[in-house]
Parts: sequence; C-alpha cells; structure tokens
Amino acid sequence: MVCRLCLLLCVGVPIAACATPDTIGEVTHRPYDKDFDKLSLSWAGTFKGAATDIYIKRLQNGKNLQICGFYIGSTGMQEDLTAKWLAQAKITLSGEEIVSTSFLPPVSSLRNAIATCVITTTPYRPGMINEKMRIRGGNVRGSY
Repeated sequence: MVCRLCLLLCVGVPIAACATPDTIGEVTHRPYDKDFDKLSLSWAGTFKGAATDIYIKRLQNGKNLQICGFYIGSTGMQEDLTAKWLAQAKITLSGEEIVSTSFLPPVSSLRNAIATCVITTTPYRPGMINEKMRIRGGNVRGSY
C-alpha cells in the first residue's frame, strides 16, 4: 500500500504541475480589465436557458501567444458540468486549436477577478488579437 502511494505521488505530482500539454512556461495571473473578450456557453438539457460567461484575453508574450482567462462560476451540478466541459474543450482562433480550456478557474464575479494566464505553443502573428475566437468542446454528462 505504501509503495502504491509513493508511486502515485512520484508520478502524479509532476503531471499535475503542468497547465496543459499545449503550453510552455509558468502559469501566471493578471487582473480582469475591459479588454477581455466575453464568450457565453449556452446550456441545453436540464440547464436549458442558463449560460456560463467565459472571459479571455489574448496577448503577445515574446514570440508566442499568451491566453488569460476565467469563467463566472455557478453552483451544484451546473458547476460540475461546466468544469467537466472546460476540462476537455479547446480555445480556437480562426478554426485553429490553440489551447485547452482546462486552466480556466471559476471566479464569483467580475469585481476583483483574477485571470490565469498560460503561454501557448502557438507562435504569435500580427492580427491574431482580432481573429475570430471560439471555444469548442463535446457533450458532457453528469450522473448524480
């Protein structure tokens, strides 16, 4: 039992320290400002009519694109489903997959919101800040 726990800690902890495989460098943070783009995730099924607001900011960081973001958290099963969906979804620019949304943290409101930022492996190019951004993901289900 102790050997299994040691193996889990030795292998699991380094993996958990990585933001996502499509990022480089350390995870940083920045306060919310008016230059963040707002994307709304509209729910179907049990939560039809509800939406989760996601805030994303694109920046140049050296030669790469940096993405900062967060989402306005909810409660209960809707929050669980939001977290599951974001764990497998991707941010795209003009149809190109850029980075997993799994690094996005929930915040309670825009007031004093702090975004998590990752440097992507995508090289920065002029005009990228204005390209069409979307978040794509599949269906998620929860059983309670």
